[in-house]
Amino acid sequence: MKIVDKIIQIKADSMPPKAEFIEQEIKTQGTDPIRWAIIDTKENTLILSVAGYEI
Repeated sequence: MKIVDKIIQIKADSMPPKAEFIEQEIKTQGTDPIRWAIIDTKENTLILSVAGYEI
C-alpha cells in the first residue's frame, strides 16, 4: 500500500460538517484517510491536509 500526503478541497452543504461526512468525501477523492486536518475555509469549501492510503 502506498501512503500519500496531499491538500484537497471539499464542499460542505452545511457548516460545521460532521467528521463522517469529511472522511467519506476524502475516500471519494481516492484516499483512505489515516489523518486529516482542516487548514482553511472559504465559505462552504474546506481545504484539508490529508495523509492516507491511496485507493
